Amino acid sequence: MDDARLSVWLDTIWQDLHEAAARRRGDLPNATIASVNEDGAPSLRVVVLRAVDRAAAELSFHTDVRSEKVLQLLARPASEVLFWRPADGLQLRFFGQADLFLPGTLKATAAYEAIPEKGRRKYRTAPAPGTPLPAPDALDFAEAAPGAADPGLARFTLITFRVSRIDALRLDGSDQTRAFFHLDGDRLRSATWIAP
Repeated sequence: MDDARLSVWLDTIWQDLHEAAARRRGDLPNATIASVNEDGAPSLRVVVLRAVDRAAAELSFHTDVRSEKVLQLLARPASEVLFWRPADGLQLRFFGQADLFLPGTLKATAAYEAIPEKGRRKYRTAPAPGTPLPAPDALDFAEAAPGAADPGLARFTLITFRVSRIDALRLDGSDQTRAFFHLDGDRLRSATWIAP
């Protein structure tokens, strides 16, 4: 990598994601994660970026253990995460492996306990994600009795996405810039400008 602008752009990408995870506002905290369903077809859904660890080249997301993506990512952990920021036409594609920390693991428990009480409620739904409901307001929540285990903890899964490559594209008016970064943990193995 001879061009210092590549290094600066990579630093900016990680910083923007770190800030997006901390604020959870704006466009970047919402990402699309891809997996492969049981028929071999792509399966896409939006997830919220919860944490960024640049030193480990990891992005973290939360999900319900009963969601389809859990089984899909356990079966085929190779995945892709897409971020889009329309304000400046920034598209970030992250390639890598999804590691899932299921209920009962130390990492999942620690991540769940860091969620404010209001955010934990979504993991206490009685029906699993994707279950038909008679009406949109027919969602039941399992509340923990005093002294009993939190039912949301038994359904919470932490997804840690280990990034190996980044394809960054900026479509800003007439300016179009694209670069490809190959990572090995916190070490940049290679970076190059590529045609948009």
